[in-house]
Formats: sequence, structure tokens, C-alpha cells
Amino acid sequence: MKHDIEEMRLLLKEATPGPWRWWTSNSHHRLSSDPSGKDGDVIHAYRAKDGLCVIAVKEADAALIVAAVNELPALLDELEALRKTSRKPCPCPEPCPKCVEESR
Repeated sequence: MKHDIEEMRLLLKEATPGPWRWWTSNSHHRLSSDPSGKDGDVIHAYRAKDGLCVIAVKEADAALIVAAVNELPALLDELEALRKTSRKPCPCPEPCPKCVEESR
């Protein structure tokens, strides 16, 4: 499966910066961004004037969540297949020319 890497990077760029963490207190859960330090700036719930419970999430964050959940299984399968075929895994965070050459 071919993944649109540029589209995924654009979604990341447009979304609230991460890392994200769940904050909890008084049985309320909020997804918050570490860089912003704002409580519930990614996802939070509130009760609207009509009494209904509402989930507040920015459109860009919602799009990233959907894309990540939908793409992750195939990306993990691809990564696993690459690791199985690699002679020597690169210990660097990004494959470097030296490690790529040594694995040949």
C-alpha cells in the first residue's frame, strides 16, 4: 500500500503540536498539548446551553486522528516487513548513508 507521506505530514503540521497527553481530574478527561500547556486544547467535553454534552476538537486535530487510525495498521505492516528484509537495522533515528551502505 502506498501512503501519501506529504498528506500525512501536512496533517501533522496543521494539527495542534504534540506530544499530546490525557489530563484527568474530577473524572473529566481532556487531551492536551504539552507545548501549549493548555488544559484540553486538543479535545475536551462541555455541556452546551441546551444540556447536551459536546466534544470540542479542532477540525485539523480530528483529521489527523482519523488519518492516523486509518493508516497505522498498514504503516506498521510495512515497517515490520522492512525490518524483516533489512540485513542490519540502522540505529540512527533516521536511516543515514553510512548505515544504509553498511547494510548492503
